Amino acid sequence: MFQKNDIRKGPLKCLSIELLQNVINDPNAELTSCLINNPIPYVKPITNPTMKKIQYVSNDLQIKEHCHQKNPPDNIMMIESYWQECEGLSRDFLFQIKPICLYLNYISSANSVTDEIEMSLQKHQGFSRRFSGSETIKRQLQSSLLGCDKTLEITSGFDYSVIGTESSETWKSKLEPGRYVIFQNIIVYCIKMSVGYDTEKRKRALQFILESASSIEWFSSDCSDFYFFVPLFKDDAFPKKYSESLTGPIQYFQVVEFITNDYFDKW
Repeated sequence: MFQKNDIRKGPLKCLSIELLQNVINDPNAELTSCLINNPIPYVKPITNPTMKKIQYVSNDLQIKEHCHQKNPPDNIMMIESYWQECEGLSRDFLFQIKPICLYLNYISSANSVTDEIEMSLQKHQGFSRRFSGSETIKRQLQSSLLGCDKTLEITSGFDYSVIGTESSETWKSKLEPGRYVIFQNIIVYCIKMSVGYDTEKRKRALQFILESASSIEWFSSDCSDFYFFVPLFKDDAFPKKYSESLTGPIQYFQVVEFITNDYFDKW
């Protein structure tokens, strides 16, 4: 079931920790003055010439259809999902979590000269190194991320007991002779902190961010709800035979720009 039960008033802006300090120190400051446009001056748009529109998926089978079995594979897909309670960050505010998209990540290239021998290939697991959250925050998010794996039809695929920082492991596959590119999807989870429009509560939320979660890149439109994103590797590394039509992977900062602007109201 797809739920998009919050209404955002405009593209999400990035919360500046430096400006946030000024807002907290100045009782007369406008709370939203700590929000700025994306600090990246130029972001290459996400494109895929074979895609008429971004696909929505709700289970792992659909991901295989639009990614593993498709040539070229879709480099980004939106996820139909619903908000679940996110525990562990703070008891003072309502936190919710859901996966909102996944994108194609380049792992390596490989050359096969025979299909008689299994090749050793690499895949990654854990939090992507693009996630800036502290080790404390990663530990606090563990149970909620594992909860999504248990209750949703789109899963990380790894048998996690503890989700660690990004690491590599080996898997084997027989490939027909040729050049290959190895891809792996990254699921992007969104964490939402709901605050509302009570001025004092909004100030407490900003104080919480400054004191306990300033390592994270936060987003908001008006300081009533706050969001941050968690990229987690999916256990679905796969080879694609090289061709000139093969669509390249995209970068995490492109994904963030995309989901906070063009597609900010689509999840």
